[in-house]
Amino acid sequence: MSVALVNTSRALSVRLVTPWRGVWFADVDLDPEDAKNAPSGVVTLTVGTATLTGTVDPRGSGRFASSVRLRVVGGGGGWDKPVSPQHFHNDAGVKSTQVYSATAGQIGETINDPAPVAAGVDFVRSAGAASRVFGDVDWYVDPAGVTQIGPRPAATADKTLEILSFDPNTQRLDVTSDAIVLPGTTFTDARFDGTLTARDVEQHFDADGSRASVWCGAAPATRLAGAIESAVVHFSGRTYLRTYPYRFISDAGGGRLNLQAVDKTVGLPDVLPITVWPGMAGLSAKLTPSQTVRVGFLEGDPKQPIVVGFDGNLPSVVTVDATDTVNLGGEGGAPVARLGDAVVVYMPPSMPIVGTLILPIPVPGTVVPFTAVLTVSNPAMGVIQDGSSKVMAT
Repeated sequence: MSVALVNTSRALSVRLVTPWRGVWFADVDLDPEDAKNAPSGVVTLTVGTATLTGTVDPRGSGRFASSVRLRVVGGGGGWDKPVSPQHFHNDAGVKSTQVYSATAGQIGETINDPAPVAAGVDFVRSAGAASRVFGDVDWYVDPAGVTQIGPRPAATADKTLEILSFDPNTQRLDVTSDAIVLPGTTFTDARFDGTLTARDVEQHFDADGSRASVWCGAAPATRLAGAIESAVVHFSGRTYLRTYPYRFISDAGGGRLNLQAVDKTVGLPDVLPITVWPGMAGLSAKLTPSQTVRVGFLEGDPKQPIVVGFDGNLPSVVTVDATDTVNLGGEGGAPVARLGDAVVVYMPPSMPIVGTLILPIPVPGTVVPFTAVLTVSNPAMGVIQDGSSKVMAT
């Protein structure tokens, strides 16, 4: 007895897996009588009154004797395909829709970003699986095959749904339902406390009806992916391999700074005080209040936090020092004189001068114009009396 259709081909059973985040897929066993003309490419999967749009994935499909199994992946089946690297730039700010749409276009997916957010002035997409472009953003492929950006909406259980059992340890419900059970569906029952929310669903349809395993949880996340991510974060020490923005509060003396964490959600505390590694020895600066710096961990060691970078705002004072020579403007430049230094002043060999003389005789106060040539045979000595108010030297 047929329980579903793939286009017009009859299916004897369907295993439908729908995660909280990502792409749904269905493993379909075709009726042997329709196996010779198994569909491929974009297909319509009809289960009961529900219609899903997906693409046959040849990597999970095949034939053995008279039986044919198809794997249908939601949408265009392209989110695990590789995309080329691309740099997005907009001085007014790159929007998430621009990045997502360009990526979806490369892999043949349709996307809906109902609440675009700013992705910064620059967004760099590296080569690799297309789905990596979402990062930590919630996304999923809906039954119509459209990729939706954002968390799944709340859903109501179908009136045919019946709860068979609940395992508190794994937070798993076993249910029967004539309709597809979607993540976001909420459940209440006098046999367990509170309300449960579906996060991941595995549902089987065959001649005996439909049965589903529903993994629930308070956090809006896929349980398996969340567990893997937690393990990777723990064993890789990823937290200490990244740099984080911190806000400058005050100088702590000895070249150290008192800093405040900008993003409290990453789980890192304020650091009081912290050593500065400016990138090159001999450089130091007095930062302006609220200036942002980047904090990293030397060798990924939580015992060695250091400042490794600064934002583009100018500090109030910058000091450049060396044990021997400080060159401004390149190696082998001319020496620099300071305010108060004695200097030797060289005059031109001869200088024309024009003026007037007031003579005491024959008539006192007589004004006589003159022109002459002044000859200077030796350099003069002097002291620098003025200089730049911005560049200082010790």
